[in-house]
Amino acid sequence: MNHLHSLSPKNLSSLFVSDEGKRVNGGVFTIRSKKTLKDFTFRISQVPFKGYPYLHVKVEKGYMEFGYMGYFRDGVIVKKDKNTGKTEVVNTPAGNAVSWLLRKLKEGKFTELEQNIQLFHIGKCLKCGKTLTDAISITSGFGPVCRGGK
Repeated sequence: MNHLHSLSPKNLSSLFVSDEGKRVNGGVFTIRSKKTLKDFTFRISQVPFKGYPYLHVKVEKGYMEFGYMGYFRDGVIVKKDKNTGKTEVVNTPAGNAVSWLLRKLKEGKFTELEQNIQLFHIGKCLKCGKTLTDAISITSGFGPVCRGGK
């Protein structure tokens, strides 16, 4: 994981909790369980629809190849079944991991997150996807424009 940079849960939270209602193209981040050492890499974008921010989640299927998993609603990842049209909970290890992460971020339980997982990003802005070039940007996960700096 040499290409990955540590990220604090609070920084990731600012992307999906305080920016509600704004479109976020989504950056790539990895979560690692401190207990199992299992990694999952996600790309999450936020798209407002009728005043409600939908968090769309993609999970890495192969190196930097992402497949649509579903969207975050009521504390879980859900997806419409193509055959029945019914909305179903995505009950996979990756789906459960990202659901847990997003619930904890929304609840502001940063200490619990820091005790249980490590977060990483690949040196691209988590909001707009541009390459980060300075230490503050790399550490925070956001470039100066996206974090509100000059």
